[in-house]
Amino acid sequence: MIKNISIVGAGNLAQCFIDRIIASKGKYKIFLYDIDKKKNKYSSIKNVKFFSSINQCFTESQLVLLTIKPHNFKSVSKDINEYGDKKCTVISLMAGTKLNVIDKALNKNFYTARVMTNINAQFGNAQSFIFASKDFPRNRFKSLINFFKLFGVTTRVNTEMQIDKLTALCGSGPAYFIYFTEIVKDTFKKFGFGENEAEQLSKNLFYSTGYTCYHNNNNMKDIRKTVVSKKGTTEAALVMMDKKNIRKVIMESIDQAYKKSIQLGKRNND
Repeated sequence: MIKNISIVGAGNLAQCFIDRIIASKGKYKIFLYDIDKKKNKYSSIKNVKFFSSINQCFTESQLVLLTIKPHNFKSVSKDINEYGDKKCTVISLMAGTKLNVIDKALNKNFYTARVMTNINAQFGNAQSFIFASKDFPRNRFKSLINFFKLFGVTTRVNTEMQIDKLTALCGSGPAYFIYFTEIVKDTFKKFGFGENEAEQLSKNLFYSTGYTCYHNNNNMKDIRKTVVSKKGTTEAALVMMDKKNIRKVIMESIDQAYKKSIQLGKRNND
């Protein structure tokens, strides 16, 4: 059973995990490690302990979440080997870093898996994907699935290539939607709406459209057609987007994210 969790790296994703655990009143004890002491935002939270380096408390954890940049893993792995309980599970959320590289650095002393998720974990709406080797213990994997359900929907994938592609699609995905929403907000402002009003209107549009798409049984194309009238205002906007080849730009941009994931991993994998 997972009771104590060590999170290495106190970046945005780690904070999303902690915020969700706190909000859900989950009975977990969290050890948060980061060399930057300014990232200690949980000093008033009883079940969250912050440390600037991995220490003896690390041995108490049944689950370790690596929310660090791939280039920091080599130095962190030495501390994990020194202080980690060999019965614990180490989960990597590092982009591109292969499981065999992680296992080698940890001397194959730990149960390991890779997870890709996103900032929606903060409110329990994330899509999380887990990759583990075929010999990963079934009961341990079930425990992992149950834990990540706290943050949203969890799915097992069969290859690491899928995890790398999902990094570009789902891990980075929220930023794409937010980027488009920022453009809509700027257009609200261009049309004379104030800063706060433009912010709220664009967020409401983003949320309500997502809600409609999620709950509507039709596919996305058919839902879009319900908005578009022939020779109307919406069609005029979409025709312009097609002329500018926005679809191609977006798909090529996401492909760049995938290539970057592979590139980041290679630095550790070589």
